[in-house]
Amino acid sequence: MLEAPYKQVLAKDNFMFVIVFGLWLLLILYFDPKIFAEVRRGEPFLAWLSVIGLIICVNIFWLIGIYQIVLAVFSRFIAQDLPKSFCLSPLAPKVVILYPTKDDFKEVAILSCLGQDYHNFKVYILDDSIDEKNKLKIDNFVSNHKTVKLIRRESKTGFKAGNLNHGLKQIADEYEYFAISDADGILPKDFLTRLIPYFSLDKNIGFIQSQQQTNPKQGFIFSEYLKHQTRLHYKYFVPAKNKYGYVLFYGHGGIIRMNVWKQVGGFPDSITEDFIFTSEALRFGYRGLFVSDVICYEDFPEDYHKYRKRGERWISGTVDYFLKYYPKLLFSKHATWIEKVDIPLFAGRLLFGLPFILFLFIVSIALPLTIKYFNLYLPLNTMPIPLFESIPLFFSGSYQVGQNLYTSWAFEFFIAMLLYAFSDLAFAVIEWYKKPIKMFNFMAQYTFVCFSTIIYFAIVIFLCFLPLKKTFYVSGIKKYQLSKQILFIPIKIDRFSIFEALVGISLILSVFQTSNIWLFPIAVALIANPLLYKFKWETPGIYLIIILPFILFLLIILIIGLSFF
Repeated sequence: MLEAPYKQVLAKDNFMFVIVFGLWLLLILYFDPKIFAEVRRGEPFLAWLSVIGLIICVNIFWLIGIYQIVLAVFSRFIAQDLPKSFCLSPLAPKVVILYPTKDDFKEVAILSCLGQDYHNFKVYILDDSIDEKNKLKIDNFVSNHKTVKLIRRESKTGFKAGNLNHGLKQIADEYEYFAISDADGILPKDFLTRLIPYFSLDKNIGFIQSQQQTNPKQGFIFSEYLKHQTRLHYKYFVPAKNKYGYVLFYGHGGIIRMNVWKQVGGFPDSITEDFIFTSEALRFGYRGLFVSDVICYEDFPEDYHKYRKRGERWISGTVDYFLKYYPKLLFSKHATWIEKVDIPLFAGRLLFGLPFILFLFIVSIALPLTIKYFNLYLPLNTMPIPLFESIPLFFSGSYQVGQNLYTSWAFEFFIAMLLYAFSDLAFAVIEWYKKPIKMFNFMAQYTFVCFSTIIYFAIVIFLCFLPLKKTFYVSGIKKYQLSKQILFIPIKIDRFSIFEALVGISLILSVFQTSNIWLFPIAVALIANPLLYKFKWETPGIYLIIILPFILFLLIILIIGLSFF
């Protein structure tokens, strides 16, 4: 018998978004009229266009920042946990665990699939490998583990989705549910036993998603420092979504009803099949649940190059989703307005690269010129610029050192923008007292990768609108093997990283022309790109370069803050 709070486990509550939009409206009503008041009638079109562009960008950034802070508060302190245990029926449903791989087979991962304490399941390896050594390794494993089944296909089309669909078409009628493990995923032994019973809560539960954490045994400095990105995401940005938002299937570490896969028509042939499948399932009336106390482990990108490639895949897939699938969800009667709003706010953070270029132009070029020639009076020296995943950068906006651009509301504006700027890292600050050194390292290095990749990701977004062939980055494919003893990475420097360095140099030069000293942090990160391509994170001297943008950023905030007193 279910307790009352769980009888409507899929019901959505609008309380969180009432707070989000309420706070956002207050900021708009307070600041927008003040900004508009600085533009006088008869001002040239450039002045009006600059200010309107500023207001639109700032309002969007405030919405994202408020959303992230409120979501984190609800996830940590308000969201109600799901029941933690059920009595599993003696007639446990048949489940198949799918282990898709493409030249990234890991025996420890497949053994975690086999080691389940559930008594009615099978394991299938879906092998898309091209390398003959990897194929032989899998063949040997299957021959030594008779309960494991192997499926291969001739055509490798459709990315991971094509591999999954090919395997499921052959076995779908035999099982009620299927689980997916990534090639590097480690499942707890009670993964099936603890997750399968959640489907009994509601017939419209389409999937159950477990929590993912970075494998602590991975052994690379890059992943060791940045693994908190995964931990903080699942701790502060996912739990509230069971009741207040849109639960995403992350492509692994989860279980799906087989009939939902059939009704949806399989996984879409996309490089982010998980995101799109979740949306399509919702169009058919099926939602997911997130279970926070079942933890699976996965590998984090082991170096900077792979981190950028993973971001490229996520961004390309997100653009593909919004262009092809999100419009269909908007007109679905099964999706609530809460879910329709939550999706662009949650996933749209990945797409800040392109708007950043526009905002950079407005704040560092258009508005300074407008102020100089049309005497606008705006507090640009208190204005942060959002980067990928909300990492901030400040610009003074003045063309003369020491020019006073403060207004009577500059301090409030500075605080509001500062809250937005830290919205993605605010709870890393809260956890500072637990592990101050680790949190400092994480925040500094996370800031660096966001600054250094912003131009690259902006170009990726732009290219998504062109008819180019998409590629699927497979984290396990080793185009090069990292040695823990050798600090040099054996790959060629990407020509685009040279371009990024040149952009960084141009930003340094612009500082001397515009007095925008806040361009230094992003300039340093961009200039360092070629070095990070060739040297590992732990190389002596590289660490100082990595943390420098964050230190500059903190100093800038301190100087601006003190200037108000």
